[in-house]
Amino acid sequence: MYASNSMRGLLDTGNFFFEMSSDACAILDNGRFIRANHTWREIVGPSREQLIGRHWRDLLEPEDAARLSEAMAAAAADDGRLVDIETQVKHADGTHRWLVWSGYTDSGRWLLSVKNITDRRRTFEKIRLQAQLLNAVEAAVIASDLEGAITEWSGGAERMLGWASGEIVGHPIMATTVTPENAAHAERVLQIIKRDGRWEGELNVCRKDGTTLPALVHSTLYRTEEGDPAGFVSVVVDLTEQVQAKRNLEVAHDYLRAVAESMGEALCTVSEAGQLIYMNRAAEELLGWRREEAIGRNPHDLFHYRRPDGSPYPAEECPLSRALDSGEAVRVDDDLFLHKDGSEIPVAYSAAPSQAEAGGRDLVVVIRDITQRKAKERELADKLESMSWVGRIRDALAEDRFGVYAQPIVDLGSRETRQHELLIRMIGQDGSIILPGEFLPAAEEYLAIRDIDRWMVAQAARLAAEDHPVSVNLSAQSVTADGMLDHIRSELRRAGADPALVSIEITETAFIADEKAARGFLERLEDLGCKVALDDFGTGYGSFSHLKQLPVDCLKIDREFIQDLATDESSRHVVMAIVSLAKGFGQFTIAEGAEDEATLRELRKLGVDCVQGFTVGRPRPVSEVFGERTGD
Repeated sequence: MYASNSMRGLLDTGNFFFEMSSDACAILDNGRFIRANHTWREIVGPSREQLIGRHWRDLLEPEDAARLSEAMAAAAADDGRLVDIETQVKHADGTHRWLVWSGYTDSGRWLLSVKNITDRRRTFEKIRLQAQLLNAVEAAVIASDLEGAITEWSGGAERMLGWASGEIVGHPIMATTVTPENAAHAERVLQIIKRDGRWEGELNVCRKDGTTLPALVHSTLYRTEEGDPAGFVSVVVDLTEQVQAKRNLEVAHDYLRAVAESMGEALCTVSEAGQLIYMNRAAEELLGWRREEAIGRNPHDLFHYRRPDGSPYPAEECPLSRALDSGEAVRVDDDLFLHKDGSEIPVAYSAAPSQAEAGGRDLVVVIRDITQRKAKERELADKLESMSWVGRIRDALAEDRFGVYAQPIVDLGSRETRQHELLIRMIGQDGSIILPGEFLPAAEEYLAIRDIDRWMVAQAARLAAEDHPVSVNLSAQSVTADGMLDHIRSELRRAGADPALVSIEITETAFIADEKAARGFLERLEDLGCKVALDDFGTGYGSFSHLKQLPVDCLKIDREFIQDLATDESSRHVVMAIVSLAKGFGQFTIAEGAEDEATLRELRKLGVDCVQGFTVGRPRPVSEVFGERTGD
């Protein structure tokens, strides 16, 4: 009984002994701490400030708490004394400790005393392990006199070392069981036994056939009844299997490490204390940390401190911490780790507890980079979004929810509007205006652009019939599609429009798709009387060669060369070359994207004919630009 006698004394002698006791002492009321001495933190873990108001059950695992609760109930029902109940707790420093609880209850209160018996428990475990080891193997027991002559040779020694008792008794132990290379060491061991009374350690022991075996030897000096030294008794345990098992374990460990180093997936090991203790090469490459930089650091602080949405990731919510605390494996299919340089790494990972070599529990974390998977998911989402636009485009055409805007193209010399480019807008079901950049890419991918182009041709023909010079864009799909030219001719005739007032803008993409069909389309447009403008001129590799072959009336200089015209000399050279080419072929030029007066001045100097951009006019609904008649 560890503390029951002292408990009465504590009650009798009062506060001084309560505070000065080497045991952890506490007073409970209805199971909750109302007082604790200073030793409590050292032995059990929480400080007394942390204890006050808490229930004693909070300190123990459920199984231990149930045992202690049952013992306390029995004590309360008997004489009020709780005697020597052993439990295990996890101390605040991370170690596991064995404690023995004693106490006394009176009027519903408990006075508890707790001793730390961890060292004693470990000693018992060691003794128990040694006993099991001797029971599990056939130990050799050998006795010799003070001069080293063998006096006793057990059956276990016969089976282990090969000599029969009759062959070996009387012979010197040093000459028969000790290898020549270990003779000096064995002599020192004998001197230690004579001096200290005992020795224990590992030695290589000789067999009769000359082979050796690794052995654990425990030697004790024995004495006569009068207390005088008489000889030595040694217990020899064959460690061959243990040594081989250790070697096998080392080989397996080396093999596993080689496998881990050759893995394509990143692998880390985290100690029970939450520190990185291993990273393979793939983990170094993925996370950007060399293992010598990362070992000993907390993985949460190192690369997992932010959620995928960018918000901070509290350590207590981290799945890695949860796996360590609970001892259960976790799997996360979509998370974010941070590279050493701060860049984001989309990852999936699994974390599983593993028994550590030195006891306790490690955490093995396997990490997979899912950047490609996320990219494919985004690609699929984009495709689904594009496909949804096709239905919305069809609905907008059927419900007449497209609108036309017009942007002026202004003569740089006269400042007069020469014509308007027609631009499409979708009108949402809620009346919102949807810009073409949102729906035209999907329309082009899924061929709905042809229907949009046909609708825009009809709007251009109607405006031209009202004597408004307009230009309209046609996609590469429409240029090479059967029936588009007939549709243009039909709409112009139906509206009664002058074809010369309609300019068709095309890009070089049409020629890349089908050069022969595109050339034939433009030649028939010229025969019909429509104008042709080559849009985004200067960006295509073949733009200049097309000028010799195609009936083009106008070159629209791409905004890439206009936006920095006032500051970039190379852009000025490109624009100058385009203007020179256009004049040589009898074409006029339009600069797109002119957004300030400095750019306009440069364009005039370079001889550009017309300009289009926010500086000279923003796109507006055609009803505002041309009047209400266009809406009839």
